[in-house]
Amino acid sequence: MTIEERIEQMEKEIVRLNGRVLELEGALERDDGKVKDVLRASRFELVDDTGNVRATLDFDEYGTRLILQDSKGNLRVGLHALASGSGLALADGAGKVRIKLGVFNNRPEIVLFDGEGKDRILLAATENFGPHMSLFDKNGKDRVVMVVVDHGPAIVMSDEDGKTVWAVPDSQPRWLSH
Repeated sequence: MTIEERIEQMEKEIVRLNGRVLELEGALERDDGKVKDVLRASRFELVDDTGNVRATLDFDEYGTRLILQDSKGNLRVGLHALASGSGLALADGAGKVRIKLGVFNNRPEIVLFDGEGKDRILLAATENFGPHMSLFDKNGKDRVVMVVVDHGPAIVMSDEDGKTVWAVPDSQPRWLSH
């Protein structure tokens, strides 16, 4: 880049910055320099120095959400407040959700996902079945289910077809039968 080109580039930047200063001065004059108590909008975006959106706070027909993205634009964190509950989703470097923590329909749960986005582990507590944990195979089928119900604990292991191969107690609760 020649000196003339650099000077021309700097002059353009100075003009741009002067315009921005005038805008800010005008805003201060209109507001008498006072800080507003409330800022209202239907969507907020936080952008980095290059203009890439890094965070979004908005809502849709399902509820309110806060989305955090990395420098590549991939989802990294999602926080949702929905009519049916609330949840926190954490994603890997490729933007795939790998952990979900939430309360949906009054049921607290934690779900771990594999790299393909399939459920692999579910830890939950419900009024009907109490605390339980399910381990899923790569096809999403229950392979191990552990629960604690009023009658005591139970563990059921199933094969790839869903047939029970081992259970404790031997007379497993009816709702665990496949």
